[in-house]
Amino acid sequence: MGKKIKFKAGKQHSYDYLTEQNCSIVELEDAQAPRVKTDCIITELKSDCKNVGCGQLLQRTITPTMTKPAWGDGVCNIPTARTEDCRGEYAIGCCDKTIAGDFTAVTGDEGCFLKDDNVWKRKYTRTGHAGCYEENVEFKPDSSCNRKCTLKSIEFESGGTVGKYYSNRGVSQSTSQARKVKSVEYIEPRVNGTQKTCPYNSRNGPDYYRSAVLLPQVGDRFNTFNIETFKSREDLTVHEDVGDINFSCGRTYKHPGPESKNVEKKDDGINCGDQDTSPARYDSCNAKPASQKICS
Repeated sequence: MGKKIKFKAGKQHSYDYLTEQNCSIVELEDAQAPRVKTDCIITELKSDCKNVGCGQLLQRTITPTMTKPAWGDGVCNIPTARTEDCRGEYAIGCCDKTIAGDFTAVTGDEGCFLKDDNVWKRKYTRTGHAGCYEENVEFKPDSSCNRKCTLKSIEFESGGTVGKYYSNRGVSQSTSQARKVKSVEYIEPRVNGTQKTCPYNSRNGPDYYRSAVLLPQVGDRFNTFNIETFKSREDLTVHEDVGDINFSCGRTYKHPGPESKNVEKKDDGINCGDQDTSPARYDSCNAKPASQKICS
């Protein structure tokens, strides 16, 4: 015959308090000693479900724990801890933005693409995740990808002289100094639908006088040019890097009228460099059309 614990005082009171109150800390009762061998008692303790990877079932750890020791020749073989899936409980998907990241725009011209539906769209990308099988690139319509034809740069050099014939109640002709387009660069327009190109002028002559009616090409010669005329066009944009180009070269001319008044006149140029000075004389051989040429 032996004893076993029947009651044990709770932890809410200290040992000293219980003693002062004349309270029993432990109450025992009679018990028969075991007469046969008994194996230990093992209980499986389960942890909380935990995340082991995006999109996967949560898992928990099963830890076998001895809650009553063996007696006599009883055995106590405690199994190794293991894991098991938590049924129906999943971690957040691998394509969620907290895992794969947010889509962010590729800024500037580098992010603009003409897609199969002939619509200019902006490219968006995200970091992605190996466990996500959705695309990490997407395209969205973006009006900032559309643009007009753009004059990106232009440079002039000396270009000799050009002639101009025109009629206004008579004959008026002039010979003007000129500057030649050394280099020019355009950026083609981007529009939704059928694609377009810059409205290049098909004229191919050396006697341009009014610069607002055409897009300059390399080799074209101008006796007057003002970049502001291009900035006012609805079909063209002038890039901010293009400087304030405005010049008028010197010219020598004759106006229509009585022979006594049809004398040669000269106008000096402005901002035309070596071509500011008017030509030495009027040269009718440069006149247009050919029938009006008077060459001596």
